[in-house]
Amino acid sequence: MIGSPVFAVGEFVKRGWNVTYIDVRIPPIEIDKFIQCDATNMGIFPDCSFDAIETSCVLSHAGMGRYGDPIVEDGDEKMLSEMFRVMKPGSLASVMFGNIADIEKMVVLGTCHRIYTMAEIERLLGKTGFVMEKNRIWSLRYSGWLVRGQHVSKDYLGQPDYISVLIRKPNG
Repeated sequence: MIGSPVFAVGEFVKRGWNVTYIDVRIPPIEIDKFIQCDATNMGIFPDCSFDAIETSCVLSHAGMGRYGDPIVEDGDEKMLSEMFRVMKPGSLASVMFGNIADIEKMVVLGTCHRIYTMAEIERLLGKTGFVMEKNRIWSLRYSGWLVRGQHVSKDYLGQPDYISVLIRKPNG
């Protein structure tokens, strides 16, 4: 797990998963396998180390310096590239990219976070080698998952939408 909400670690462990938790910050609770690490540079892990990765609410902040991490140009792309490197072939990752909006191009809000477009997400996944298996969009406006026919909001500040994707590292 990369910097996801720490309560999720306990949920995965309860289900029998062997969880390694990495974050640039020290978590507020004790986690057995915690490694303080920047997700844009996971050089401490060899290639093909992990069966799966889960990360929520991290990618849109990667490399922006908001949480004490170093400022890294294209931090989100570098984080995805590092995830690809450390995942075993054929493995899956669940990634909550963060905010998504129906706007012309991605927006970066200072050192806060990125607002993605679907085109930018597809570009990043293609460039890093991942294949998107599924995606779902959570809407604050509707307080639920968007369904076919509902469009992503243009309002990325007041009632933003959030996109989660299931991605796969191809075999070979």
